[in-house]
Amino acid sequence: MTQLNPHFWDKIAAGYALRPVGDVASYAYKLEQMSQHLVAGMTVLEIGCGTGSTAITLAQKHPDVEFVAEDFSPEMINIAKAKAIDLGLDNLTFNCNCAEQGLLGEAQFDMIIAMNLVLLVPDWQAMVVQAASKLKPNGWWVSGHFWLGEVNLLIKLLAKPLIKIGQLMGRLPEHLHFLKRKAYCEAIQAAGLTIETDWHPPGKPKVFFIMAQRSA
Repeated sequence: MTQLNPHFWDKIAAGYALRPVGDVASYAYKLEQMSQHLVAGMTVLEIGCGTGSTAITLAQKHPDVEFVAEDFSPEMINIAKAKAIDLGLDNLTFNCNCAEQGLLGEAQFDMIIAMNLVLLVPDWQAMVVQAASKLKPNGWWVSGHFWLGEVNLLIKLLAKPLIKIGQLMGRLPEHLHFLKRKAYCEAIQAAGLTIETDWHPPGKPKVFFIMAQRSA
């Protein structure tokens, strides 16, 4: 379900951690949307957490919510753990797991976050179904990505061989799905979730942020 190996992400982890947020206003909006649905006693899982910025920000704001954040890159997780230790966060646990491992077991969650991940896993449909099964009643599936499948056909035809070359050279992730909005939304709904938030930053219709809720 996830990347076959973490080496690409391990190589870029240090630079990734230092990279500033590209759209601060949009990132703040997404965090606020998630925060509105978090109350004391809830449990939250973030898969594909990278160096932990989202989980750390939410854990600081919600000290009475339990957070588990996972990524399959050991270097990303090492950086995330160091940041959490520096901040003294005791309601946040970082684990080195691939997405499928994070969604196994009996634990269920009030919210599962998967930002900038869906495009990168070999079987994103299976991940959505598995995540939906791990949500508690009224739980939330939160995701955001670029609609790579919605780009101009000519750009798509030119991009695919370049992406393949980049992957063979180890300069791009192993999987990059040309995901389309319609297919993704249909998969979410087929998994038993209701889309409550479907938002894109002003002027960026191919960048999405979706929050979908499991019924009670």
